[in-house]
Amino acid sequence: MLPLTERETAVVRLMASGLSNREISSALGIKTATVKNHSTAIFRKWRVNDRTQAAVVAFARGIITPQEAYRQMTAYMRE
Repeated sequence: MLPLTERETAVVRLMASGLSNREISSALGIKTATVKNHSTAIFRKWRVNDRTQAAVVAFARGIITPQEAYRQMTAYMRE
């Protein structure tokens, strides 16, 4: 698997936390189309087909823990 850029890592962490593309774009201050481009790059680099598979890889590689994902999700919901 190819390594992710810093921005791709930020996107996949939020993706694994259950945020939508629109929510990720808002959290990172980027356009939704840019989130989609980063997602496509993540899928290609990791040879996965969807967000769920990308999240599984992110958890397996220690990019994010379930506890961190929960904290990010609940923090976003409070905003």
